[in-house]
Amino acid sequence: MIRFSRSMRSLPWLILTDRQHIVQAEGFALDQLDSRIQEAANAKY
Repeated sequence: MIRFSRSMRSLPWLILTDRQHIVQAEGFALDQLDSRIQEAANAKY
């Protein structure tokens, strides 16, 4: 008998993108949303 180990990654619960739809953060908790938005707004490109 052959056993296979399968690991599936789930999609992140939250994904934060900027105005150009570029992912800035992903997989964080809802209570971190405000701070993540602030961090993304203050980021320099």
